[in-house]
Amino acid sequence: MSQSDFFDNSTYGVTYRDEIVGILRRKENNPSCSLDDLESVLDSLYIQEGNNWEGRGQVQDLILSATISAYEHCIDFIKSNQGKWPCME
Repeated sequence: MSQSDFFDNSTYGVTYRDEIVGILRRKENNPSCSLDDLESVLDSLYIQEGNNWEGRGQVQDLILSATISAYEHCIDFIKSNQGKWPCME
């Protein structure tokens, strides 16, 4: 594994994990946070992903990709578990 691959993988993994934790804390601190709220954020992230006219660069692309994946994962989990959110343990 090259140093670049390690950096890419660790950046993605750390961002993904931090986003999952952030989403769960958001629900914990704001019980009214809903699936619709998460889907709205995800829609905004998709728009941001498509607006790459400035050229974000590799690291920012990785961060955005990991963030999108985290939101997609949480949304899929909630939908497949009849609206139940994953718990933080």
